[in-house]
Order: sequence, then structure tokens, then C-alpha cells
Amino acid sequence: MITGAIKNKVDKIWTDIWAGGITNPLTVIEQLTYLMFIRSLDEKELETEEFEHMTGEKMEKIFPQTPTGQSMRWSKFKNSDPREIYDVISRRVFPAIKNMHRGRLPDITEQGELVEAGETSGGEENTAFARYMQDAMFLIPTPQVLQKIITGLDDLYEHDISDLDMQGDLYEYMLGKLATAGQNGQFRTPKHIREMMVELLQPTPEDTICDPPYNTGHDFIYKDKFLRSQQVENENMGMYDEDKNKLFENTESNGRFHSDWCSMMYSRMTLARNLMSEDGVLFISVGDEEIQNLRKIADEVLGEANFRNQIIIRRGAKSLQAQFSTWDKLGQGHEYILFYTKNSTYRFPKQTKQLEEPRPGSWNNHWRGTDRPTMRYELFGFTPNSGQWRWSKERSQKAIDNYTRMLMETGYEEDTITQDVIDRWYSQQEFAPDLLRKSRHGYAEHYIPPTNDTLLNSSWMDLLVGSSSEISQLFESKVFDTAKLTSTITRMLHFVDKDAIILDFFSGSSTTAHAVMQLNAQDKGHRKFIMVQLPEPCDQRSEAYKSGFKNICEIGKERIRRAGDKIQRERLEAIGFTKHEWDQTCYYVEHQEECDKLGHLPDSYFEKEFPEIDTGFRVFRVDSSNMKDVYYNPEELEQVALGEMVSNIKDDRTDMDLLYACLLDWGVEIHLPHTSTDLDGCTIHNVDNGALIACFNPSVPTSVVEFMAKQQPLRAVFRDSAFASDDAKINVTEIFKNLSPDTKVKVI
Repeated sequence: MITGAIKNKVDKIWTDIWAGGITNPLTVIEQLTYLMFIRSLDEKELETEEFEHMTGEKMEKIFPQTPTGQSMRWSKFKNSDPREIYDVISRRVFPAIKNMHRGRLPDITEQGELVEAGETSGGEENTAFARYMQDAMFLIPTPQVLQKIITGLDDLYEHDISDLDMQGDLYEYMLGKLATAGQNGQFRTPKHIREMMVELLQPTPEDTICDPPYNTGHDFIYKDKFLRSQQVENENMGMYDEDKNKLFENTESNGRFHSDWCSMMYSRMTLARNLMSEDGVLFISVGDEEIQNLRKIADEVLGEANFRNQIIIRRGAKSLQAQFSTWDKLGQGHEYILFYTKNSTYRFPKQTKQLEEPRPGSWNNHWRGTDRPTMRYELFGFTPNSGQWRWSKERSQKAIDNYTRMLMETGYEEDTITQDVIDRWYSQQEFAPDLLRKSRHGYAEHYIPPTNDTLLNSSWMDLLVGSSSEISQLFESKVFDTAKLTSTITRMLHFVDKDAIILDFFSGSSTTAHAVMQLNAQDKGHRKFIMVQLPEPCDQRSEAYKSGFKNICEIGKERIRRAGDKIQRERLEAIGFTKHEWDQTCYYVEHQEECDKLGHLPDSYFEKEFPEIDTGFRVFRVDSSNMKDVYYNPEELEQVALGEMVSNIKDDRTDMDLLYACLLDWGVEIHLPHTSTDLDGCTIHNVDNGALIACFNPSVPTSVVEFMAKQQPLRAVFRDSAFASDDAKINVTEIFKNLSPDTKVKVI
């Protein structure tokens, strides 16, 4: 059967295809079927080869026994470069399976032409397979999408889908997704039906027309003359007076805005689910207006089993109605944070929060109602008939001995010792001992130590969700009205590991980045952050605009810089203070002889206690492809246009544009260190000391190629137009083959 884990893998493949532009579920299933069939051919071939090896008997093969024929096998191309995989499948494998006869694939010549595997007989061309494949089309849009699908299918087949029954279950699950077609806009009411309905009903502007399901992700795909424009809608709603002056604002309560908001949140939550690790968590901050809808969306995308808590958190008091004697509703004193996990079995670390005032030690009844006969034994001359003691007999006896030792060490009697004395003695112990005694009322009670914190629950009313105070201290002006506070984000960060990657889809003023750097400085963590924000313009009347910030992204970037500088200053101040008060540190007490000999604390102490803090960051903007649109029909081309195609890279693209596009294309992490070297008029880029080396100059001399090859990188990239001829490209290949044979070389 298809388990939750397998469904998640299938959903990820499905989402990758959907994100690539194929939203019709029938088309998705069709394209997946083609790829699964291609994989099954290679599996069958592997079985045939194994049988041949065992028996020595020659068997008929599916794939041609030529280099090009063997390159069409799944096991041969699956680990190749995405563009190479795409080229092999679209130009070789797919045309080959369309022309498959008698269980054999045709070969392909070096010129890319098909060679029939054999003559058909008996009307084989009219088989169901031949008829179906006659009009088959390979529709996967990009090499990157194809690579994700191949990786996902490979993982499914190797770990989850072991037999034909499982493949049947897989198809049953995928066919169930046809029910989502209406959400994505594939099944629409035919135009003649819509026109007939309008003629029959003759709707007026005052009527409400409902035609579910509708396109939740976009405006209506078809051209519908019965849909009113936003301008007409506003006029019908009475938004303008007789002089066309606007009377009220088109607020988010408007149905169109609400639909857009829900669609926007749905897509981001789908992406978040796919990006999260198996122990990943998701926190969604939302107000009272959309909490019910957001909960439904999150349950659908992430799964109800992965819902953990609906947290409430304090918000600043607003007294807009204080001036009136009658109110329409009470002020909202809190907001919500929805807490979900990727995996329903994940258990996060124990969470606590600090008390406003320390709580002194206390004593609690040692008996509990849970009925466990094995935990019933004699304590202080009493054996319970039901329930149980909280600890095992051995632990309880040890706790009684600890209490007796405490009385001896403090010099107090059992009836004269005070709670303050007990707490003070407890705080001086190297290891936290259990204590158990007989109370004045005759029952067993154990000691609850003093504490500064308490267990965390779903009420975070001790925290304020947002305020302008924190960011105003950094900027010395109110550049952001109500920014999230780092205390709120820091509490969320404690739910994940110290080396987690934190992604904020709506980063705003980059509070999350500030909190990540600050917590790393406190607990020596190595968390990384990714902030995502649209460049929303600042109001020209705002303090932010007057301070030189044109959009929210600029505020966020500047906050990260200022917060990073502040954290670095505080680190240096702490080091300076420790050096001044070095003989007051715990380390000095424990290593006095060593420190006195040095006259100061050793350098290793500062390296451990005050490690370097990484507060650097990089900024990326979403842009169009670096490549020119070179797809033209022959009749559209002129002689002049041919000269413009010497370089397929857009003229306005820089080295950095090309470099980071290559990193993304090759799956190299974009946060890795990067250095540049100038040689013979060329700039050589080296990422992570050889993970990738590139030169994008229009002309690259042999000396530069040799220098790059001598670095023995894993990958090397050049412009296609950097080489005047095929001979020049072959020369580059030979240089790398001699000096760095393991390097993968490609041109763009």
C-alpha cells in the first residue's frame, strides 16, 4: 500500500512538474508513465544481461548494442548533467520508444537519425502500443524539472516500489489526483453552456453568480465578456461619488483580495513542505482575520497529522474605539502562530520559557494515581494498595539517603530546617541529587528544585509579537511601523538544530536574520538564513523613504548589516572585559597555575568561548534567463540576424550573473566562498577552492585554460563564444584531459 512517506515523495514529483508549467493531471500522469516505461526497459535489459551471465545463453536485447544505443539506457544517463539528460531523452530515447517494434528499440546514427530495428510484419504497426504512441509528445519543459523527476522516480523505485502491486497502488494514488483538476483550472465549463446560462438567467449587476470550481491560482483563463472589470465593480459597489471621487478604500476584505491571499499562501506552503527536512518545522504568523482559512489550507497541504499547536501571542494594544461611547467589538489582544512539522512522528526538544521571578524549591506528593503494581513498595513504613510511587525503589532509597546527608551537612534537624537552607545547599551540589522525605502529614514527598523557567505551552502571552522599538534602536528612526521582535523568532529557533537552515518567505525588515545571527552568537550555533521579500515600495511620506530607503528590501539588507555590526561589537567588548577581569573567571579558578604562569588567559580559551561569528550575507534578485531567445522559424531569419547569434548570452549579463546561474544549474551551493584571479586579461572565478572554476571572457587564451586545469577543479565552465572554432574547444578538452582528467568541462 502507499504509505504517507511514499505519498510525500509522489507529491513532490507532482509539484515539481506542476511548478514547471504542466498543471493538467492527465498530462502529468502521461509524462510520468513515459518515464516509468523508459526506466522499466532498462531494468528488463539488466535482468536479461544477468541471465546471460549466469547461463551463457545469448538473449535478444532491447537496446541496440552500439554506443548511442547504450546511451539511451536509464542507468547510463540518470547521473549525467541535466541538459545532457534532457538531450538524450528528447532526441534519442523518446523518438526510439515511439518507433519500438517487436520489443526492440531502433538505433540512432551519429547524425541523430533513427535506424529501424527490423521490418514489421502481420500489421504490428496497428498494435495498441503503436496506435497510442503515434501522437505521443514529450512535454517536460526544462532540464532542471526533468532531473528532479528522474531523481524522484529513482528514489521511489529503489526504496519503495518493489513489485507490480505497488506500481498499481501508485497509479491508483495518481489517478486520485484527477480530483484536483478543478483547483488548477483544467476542467472548465464549455463556452456554449456559459452563454446558454446567461441567456436563460439574464443576470443583472446586483445578482451573485457562482460557478465552482474556479481558477484559484490565476484570473480566469478563458475570455469571459460577462466578467466585470475592477473599475466597473468598484462603481457598482458605490466606491465613487457623483464627481468620481473615491469614497472608501478597496480593503483586503474584498473577495478578490481574499482569493488572491489564499492562493498566494497555498503555493508558498506547498513549496515550504517540499523544502523542509524530515525534522523540519513551520511557524505561520497570522491575525484573527484569516486564521480559520489558513488552518484549512495548512491542513490540506501539510496534513492534519502534522498540526502541532495553535499558539497565541500578545500584540500591542490599539485603542481606535476609545474615543467612542459604543463599540462594535472588543479590541484584539493577541495574534496566532500555527505550528506544523514535516513529519508527524518528529519529536522536538523539550521547550521552556523564563519566569518573570525565580521560583523557589518546593515539595510534591510522591504518590501518583497511575496503577503500576511493580512500582508499589514500602516507603516510611507504608505500602500503597493502588497507584504507584513516582520513582523506582532504588532511586527512592537513594533520595532518602541524600536528604539525610543534607541534614548532617547543614547541621539542621528535620523539624527546624527551612526551605531557603535546602535551596542553598542544593545549589552548591555538583550533581543535582534527588531528595525524598516524610512530610509533617505523614506522606512521602519529593523535592522540586528552584527554577528560573517553566515548561512552554501554546500561550506565548509573555512575548510581544511586534513593535517598532527594536528596529528603531538600530536605525535611530522609525523606518518600520511594526516589525516582528527577535524574542519571538528566537523562541521558534529553539525548536530546530543549531545548524538548521531558516527560511522566511515574508522577511520584511529581516527580523529572522537578526535573530539567527544573535542566537548563533549566544550558543555558538551555525544556523543559516534565507530571507525572501518582494521589493515593495516605501510610502514617500514615510520615515523610511525620507531616510533613503526606496523599498522594504533595502530596509532588510541594512538591518542585517547593522545587526551584524552590533553583534561583532558586543563580541569584542565581551572579549575586552574578560581580558580585564581574567582572574575572576571560572577558567582561572580551575586552571590557576597555568594562568598565573602566562599572566593572562590562554588564547585557546578565547577561541572556544568567543568564536568568530559569521554575519555576512549575499543578495540575489530573481531575473530572466541569461540566454537569448534563439528559437526562430527559418523564414524569420535574415543575414544580419545570423551575426547576432555568435553569442547566445544576453549582452547585459555580468560574470556574476553567469557564475551563479551555473552554480544553480550544477547544484553547487550558492553560499560557498568565491575568489577571483586576473590572468592575461581574463578573470578566473574559483568557487570553494575548486568546486567550480569559470572564465566568461569573450576570448580565453591557452595560458588561462592551462592555469585553470592545473587547479584540478571538479567543474569548469566557459562561454561557448569564447572559442573561435570546434578545434579550439577540442584543445580545451585535451588540456583538461591531460592536467585534470576528472574535471567536468562544459560551455554555455
